[in-house]
Amino acid sequence: MVDEDLKIEDALARLDEISAVLENSETGLKESLELYSEGVQLIQRCRNYLCDVEKEMITLTGQGEA
Repeated sequence: MVDEDLKIEDALARLDEISAVLENSETGLKESLELYSEGVQLIQRCRNYLCDVEKEMITLTGQGEA
């Protein structure tokens, strides 16, 4: 499970680490699956964070006004 308080910079760094391990041909199937699952959760966390930032920026710039 991904820590909800994880900063996006830390999530991206962890994704880089996961990618490097998955590219290693010596990584076992079970470990690969676990890392892949963690990566999917991190990506979702980053997407949610970026969506929240986008909404805040729209609000601050007044683009959300009709």
